[in-house]
Amino acid sequence: MTKPINLVLFGDQAVEKLSSIQSLVRNSKSSAGAKRLLREATDALQLNLAKLEKGERAWNHEIHTLLGLAEDNIAEKNRNGVIATVLMCIGRLGELIVYAEEDPSILGSEQDPVQALAFCTGLLPAAALVAARDTSELFDIGIEIISITFRMAHEIIRRMKLIEDTKRSWAITVVGKTPDQVQPILDEFHKVQKIPYPKRVAVGVVSDGWLTLMGSPSSLSRLMEFSEEINQAPKTQTDSDGAVHTEYIPRFSIEKVLGDSPLLDTPITSKAKIISPGSCKQYAHTSLRSLLAEIMVDIAHNVLHINGTVEECISGLTGKGPVSLTVVGPTGHLTAVQRVLQSKEIDYHIRQHRTPQIGITIRAGSDLVAIVGMSGRFPGSETLEGFFEDLLDGKRQIKKVSYNM
Repeated sequence: MTKPINLVLFGDQAVEKLSSIQSLVRNSKSSAGAKRLLREATDALQLNLAKLEKGERAWNHEIHTLLGLAEDNIAEKNRNGVIATVLMCIGRLGELIVYAEEDPSILGSEQDPVQALAFCTGLLPAAALVAARDTSELFDIGIEIISITFRMAHEIIRRMKLIEDTKRSWAITVVGKTPDQVQPILDEFHKVQKIPYPKRVAVGVVSDGWLTLMGSPSSLSRLMEFSEEINQAPKTQTDSDGAVHTEYIPRFSIEKVLGDSPLLDTPITSKAKIISPGSCKQYAHTSLRSLLAEIMVDIAHNVLHINGTVEECISGLTGKGPVSLTVVGPTGHLTAVQRVLQSKEIDYHIRQHRTPQIGITIRAGSDLVAIVGMSGRFPGSETLEGFFEDLLDGKRQIKKVSYNM
């Protein structure tokens, strides 16, 4: 029987962070690595906060536990984007450590390399998988990456506030439009409205059927007034903890963010591979330092190509046997990965820790929920599928209601 190829999919910034920290707390009851990470990640976060000037911290609560911190940040009317980003990284690293304790082969080897797939800030914990040769090294590198994540998020959000100090989102997702349709509108908008360079709007994320625009909230509002085509398209305000994937935000010092830890000299070998969602090509680096440097450029400034990255990643697995797909943390991209695996007729099975909710549930018995069917009446469509296709095509189904009923 052919040995399965390990494909590890990392969750990213676009999902809720509290459940990952809850899972880490639960796993710490039985995992020595998770217990240690919980303790040392808290210390690392406190240390990095202490290094900031008081006015830069934007966080006035004491940090007693990571779970308490995550709950406080969720409850905040204006949550702290730096802390949200770091909590995401800690949650993914915690789950990866538990997987590695259960099965060290997830880290890959020269004989059985592992393929990592990650997007945006999920690339940072994925870099730990690519570099670490054993669980001990995974832990040490993970703690260093937590501090790097903190410094990177702080630099990105500090630049955002210098451009426009607001609590509104810097991202809007538009359905049914392509970059070729939107970019000419953005170019004209910037020229006619004389938008300052740092406040310009960029196509930041591209996927099949939708894209995400990144830019200052005031510019996004003006864009809706300027372009009826974009304003009339189906869209949603996107939760964004930072102005990322845009060339217009001033660049920060990557060397300053990375620091001088000797762990960054860890060599990158062929035991693990990872695709850049900016170029849709494999990262090619000899050290963890150079890999993280390019990852941060992808996060901060390069367009994120979701489907292109998934296609490139899985194309490299075609014809090599079945795939063991390990999911590290909550992610919105699992369906896209499954769809491509199925289209290429690759056999696969999914390994995924169920994310628990800590505390008392109001329902007795299992807290699992199964959606067994959907139905409804939709404008211009007889079925749910037809309505969804109309949304993807950008069709407008708002019509006047006749009073002669």
